Amino acid sequence: MTTNNYGNISGTVQILNYTESTTYDYSIYQDPSGFFTTHRFGYLLAILSIIGMIGSFVSIRPEGFMR
Repeated sequence: MTTNNYGNISGTVQILNYTESTTYDYSIYQDPSGFFTTHRFGYLLAILSIIGMIGSFVSIRPEGFMR
């Protein structure tokens, strides 16, 4: 919200007071997707990436590595 007070000083209109206030409204986020929430989806992606990284390290052959 902004509030301005104007006045006539020497024949010109000028701002006498300027007030600005900001309010922030917060609410708790509720994930409506049921059992498979975005938080659990993040855990699933983390587990799948760990499995994929282990699989890529296991599939490296010593004779073909850094050749």
